[in-house]
Amino acid sequence: MNQKINGDRLHGLDALRAIAMFLGVVLHAAIAYKVVAIPTWPHDAGNTNYFWDYLYAFIHSFRMPLFYLIAGFFCRMLFNKIGEQAFVKHRIKRIVIPFICSVIILLPLTIFPFLLYKNLLNTNWDWSTSMSLSGKQVVGWNGMAHFWFLYYLIFYYAAFIVFSRITKLSAFKARIESITTAIRNNDRWNIYLMAGCIIIIIGLLLLHKELLFGVDTGIIPNPVYLTFYGLFFLAGCLINIRPGYFDYIKRNAYALLIPGVIISGLSFYLEFLLAEPADERMYHLLIKILFAVQCVLLVNGFLGLFLRLFVRDSAMWRYFSDASYWVYLLHLGIIAMLQIWLVNKPILSGIKFCIVLITTTAICLITYHLLVRFTIIGKYLHGERKKNH
Repeated sequence: MNQKINGDRLHGLDALRAIAMFLGVVLHAAIAYKVVAIPTWPHDAGNTNYFWDYLYAFIHSFRMPLFYLIAGFFCRMLFNKIGEQAFVKHRIKRIVIPFICSVIILLPLTIFPFLLYKNLLNTNWDWSTSMSLSGKQVVGWNGMAHFWFLYYLIFYYAAFIVFSRITKLSAFKARIESITTAIRNNDRWNIYLMAGCIIIIIGLLLLHKELLFGVDTGIIPNPVYLTFYGLFFLAGCLINIRPGYFDYIKRNAYALLIPGVIISGLSFYLEFLLAEPADERMYHLLIKILFAVQCVLLVNGFLGLFLRLFVRDSAMWRYFSDASYWVYLLHLGIIAMLQIWLVNKPILSGIKFCIVLITTTAICLITYHLLVRFTIIGKYLHGERKKNH
């Protein structure tokens, strides 16, 4: 049974991690066509539809929690396999160095279109003036854009190493071992983990004004966001302790996923389309409870679904898994530039979305294959790859 679980983990989780990365391209491609605009983001005000609001809310509700859960799972697995010293070197190579290089090289290129859009609005779409202003502004600090997710990962890896050292102290060792044994042997632990996550998310949402947990691109992490995403990183570590969890969510994949999708539609309807009742406090509490349930169901449902579907090795999915890291790093500025180019053009939002999505994905995959996969960049992102393999 353990070998089967390990096989699913290597194929199902790798495929899901790749999909989670590529869904970032889908999510960002949809933002310009939402009815509810995101400040600083290109917005095609004359060509919007609530479908894009729902697609954005649906993907955003589970994508990053799912990614951090998978990251937490692989974190503990790798740490136990190679030890602390090798683990630190591996994470520096795969996460810290790509993060630093991305902030130095890719961040200015990513931020430029967003500055350009702001300046175009302020200058009544004077491209010459706006390009000049944006070029000057990009030199300053404008946040770390989507590279925040690597930044948060660094905090979680550091916390994991500190905790692993604490567990080795004699004062804590026996207690930690008893907790670990209880997790492995208690069949109800699967339910406890999901219920605990739901309760904690509701508590965090009560501290948070908005329904969705956003991103904070500053140097000092937002404590609520750091806790929310860290909750799923921790859940991933705990799941690694109890491999039987995979069997549980595989058996119940559709029972988790289908209600999660239904609740996502209900929570979106209540939040965006239905007029608020007189008792606003209870109304918003209901929405937050629904979102917390939706988030946990979708994360576990998609996890179980991919573990069911991807049980064999696939060269295609290995390739996309390798490419997904580069696609995530590169895509954001390309998407924003294409959305600006398409603003106010007499084309349906669905066609614009497809143009942005397909063009961005093509550019990212072509540059990955030609400039990344077999170069030193690829060695840092996913390890050495040889041609014809």
